[in-house]
Amino acid sequence: RHFLDILLEMIKGFSLNEEELSKRYSYQNAEIFETYSRKGKSVVLLAGHLANWEWGALALCRGVPQECVGVYIPISNKKIDEFVRRKRAKFGLRLVPPEGVGREMVKSKKRPTAFLLLADQSPVLIENAHPAVFFGEKLPFLSGGDRIARRLGLPVIYAEVKRKSRGMYQVNFKEMTPDASILPEGEVTRLFANALENSICESPSDWLWSHRRWKRSWDVGAIP
Repeated sequence: RHFLDILLEMIKGFSLNEEELSKRYSYQNAEIFETYSRKGKSVVLLAGHLANWEWGALALCRGVPQECVGVYIPISNKKIDEFVRRKRAKFGLRLVPPEGVGREMVKSKKRPTAFLLLADQSPVLIENAHPAVFFGEKLPFLSGGDRIARRLGLPVIYAEVKRKSRGMYQVNFKEMTPDASILPEGEVTRLFANALENSICESPSDWLWSHRRWKRSWDVGAIP
């Protein structure tokens, strides 16, 4: 039922205007971004496929003073990819593929940026992944957010999307670390996995279980 709701809301999102979106999405603890923005600081924002993450990406620029950059995997069909990128960017979010992140990191030193990454997908290249225990099993996790935050010494914020009622959502922003450069490699990934697990336990039906997240373990075919 949740999955069907999300599919319908994704289609609705293509025509949703900013005023209506603002009525359907509220923020808790969003002032944390303003604090870092005043210091000229960029941030890394990690989220999972909880509740309606698509509308969350659309609404992000309304609640964050930094320039918003979403890291995404391009769709193989170029026409569909162009359409989806245009619709997701209609309220200010800029989408960049993984190979374009380096350029954005350089720009962020002069212009505060919020890097948004959906970090709960199963990585294609396990050699670039980080291990994290997720519901009792060690799994490979995407490492991009960890690497960006540690390299630039950025704060990392977890975005927890909660369904308040049908079609109505609230995003809770939770700081995981004020400076990722002081943490060992992979620690940001492990903190995210733990935060996501807690969110799923609170509302299991709001996560996208169709990811087949347990299709492979870190211990099978992984580089130690």
